[in-house]
Amino acid sequence: MSARQLLNNKGITLVEMMMVIAISVVLVGLAGLSLSLINNANTEKSAKALRAVIIKARNEAMARGPEAGTLVINDSVSGLSSTVSLNSAELVGRRGMQVYYYEGTGVAGPNGNEPVMHISAMQNFPSAGKTFKFNTAGFVTHVDGALVSGTNIYQIAFKKSNRVDCVVLYASTGNTEFISWYE
Repeated sequence: MSARQLLNNKGITLVEMMMVIAISVVLVGLAGLSLSLINNANTEKSAKALRAVIIKARNEAMARGPEAGTLVINDSVSGLSSTVSLNSAELVGRRGMQVYYYEGTGVAGPNGNEPVMHISAMQNFPSAGKTFKFNTAGFVTHVDGALVSGTNIYQIAFKKSNRVDCVVLYASTGNTEFISWYE
């Protein structure tokens, strides 16, 4: 290269600069998306683990009787005689996740009572935990020792940033549902 060519080379062109910026924007967007997926996976994993344990307790009651179908969710499962116990710390041990609880008749909808889909309608999960008891038909009969109304809906929601993953338990059928939404 001659000295004259070196003096005329003044830097990068506008097209080259635009390409670098476009590639940078794509990379930043992908990084943000992957972080969002990691956060969503944590709440979804916790909710699905809880749902699996609820189904196990219900199945135990239907197969072996109501004494076998008691689900205890609290911070210390040591010394419990229940068939199915779950330490809530196992569910919420992930940083930045909040756990909420709703108990009631839900919201009137076209198909009867439907779940509440607003965290503002829920309360923080009780520190004392919750105990659910199923009968041999698979219905929820008692929560924390008290007889329940067949129309009650119980929800445990896991929230991280604006994503909410929720397990819904219907007392009248014992069925569960997994729902997600953004707030």
